[in-house]
Amino acid sequence: MVNFKNYIGGKDIKHWDGVTRNFTRTTSTGGTLTQNKIGQMVDVLEAFGAGENYTLASITAATGAIGSSPVTMMLQTGTWTITDDLTIVQTIRLWTEKGVTINVSSGKTLTLNCTLPTLKSITFSGSGTVVTNPTDQQLTATGNIILGASAVDFDSTAGAFTATLRDGIDGQIIGCTMSTDGGDVTLSVTTHKDGNPTTFTFDDVGDYMLLTWSGAQWETMFDSQNGYTVGQGGTGATSFTDGGIILGSGTGPLTAMSVLAD
Repeated sequence: MVNFKNYIGGKDIKHWDGVTRNFTRTTSTGGTLTQNKIGQMVDVLEAFGAGENYTLASITAATGAIGSSPVTMMLQTGTWTITDDLTIVQTIRLWTEKGVTINVSSGKTLTLNCTLPTLKSITFSGSGTVVTNPTDQQLTATGNIILGASAVDFDSTAGAFTATLRDGIDGQIIGCTMSTDGGDVTLSVTTHKDGNPTTFTFDDVGDYMLLTWSGAQWETMFDSQNGYTVGQGGTGATSFTDGGIILGSGTGPLTAMSVLAD
């Protein structure tokens, strides 16, 4: 008996497809063994492109399988050709390796509503159109803010809802704003410096908050209804009485007194 050993490649591996984590195979003894598929991200080239097809068909097969699931999809280094209109939805987090080129054919539009943490590393070519969403996520109904988001838009056209901001990642800064007011939006921050949870209300178009994750909790950097916090060098207020005296309140907002009589 001759034992032959050689390298294995991408086609020898059961890659994660964004649908099911496990698969079952037959063992050498005739039994079965259930294992996890390989990968934490959906590798479009290996899982849907047979390891060689940098095509629209590979990407649409991946997005079709993933659907609305919150999954990270990865494009390997190479030139990906988009020959028809394509939209990648906001629940997908698109990760690209260095050296990725996306070529969009003439008259076609690639719309990237997804989270794009590696946008700056992508080279776009071709005479087609590329549209990127300036926000990582738009919420129109009660739901969670996606992990790693840096900009979130609240659109309450359909009515009031609650958005939940879960624990972040080190150094993360996130801005939340209301673009359409059809009802109040409650932002519930699971772990906040001021308490767990802490809630904030967005009740007017243009309401805006900027928060940062310190490693253990969220802290408010700016709130359009209250201004910059004292800890951020602000006053914690948006207006003061003309001619009034301002009193310090420790780390709390400055207090504006009434105008003193002559």
